[in-house]
Amino acid sequence: MFVFGSSTVDNGNNNRLTNTAIKANYLPYGIDFQPGGVTGRFTNNKNFADKIGDLLKLPLIPAFADPQRKGVVISHGVNHASA
Repeated sequence: MFVFGSSTVDNGNNNRLTNTAIKANYLPYGIDFQPGGVTGRFTNNKNFADKIGDLLKLPLIPAFADPQRKGVVISHGVNHASA
C-alpha cells in the first residue's frame, strides 16, 4: 500500500524534514500509539491509512523518510504523507 496525503495520514515523515517547523515530535502526539509516545504522527493512535491497512491485514506502512526504507524495500509500500 502506498499512502499520499497530509497530516491526517502522516506517520512521521515531517520529523525528518529540515525545512519545516511543522512537526509532531513532542508529547502528546503518539502517546496512545506506542509506549513513550513521540511517533511523528499527528494523531495519538492509528491514523486512517493504518486502519485501512488493518482491514486489508497489512503490516504498518513505514514512513518514506525512514532511513531504513530504501531500495527494494519501498516496493512493498510506504507512506509519503506530509503535514
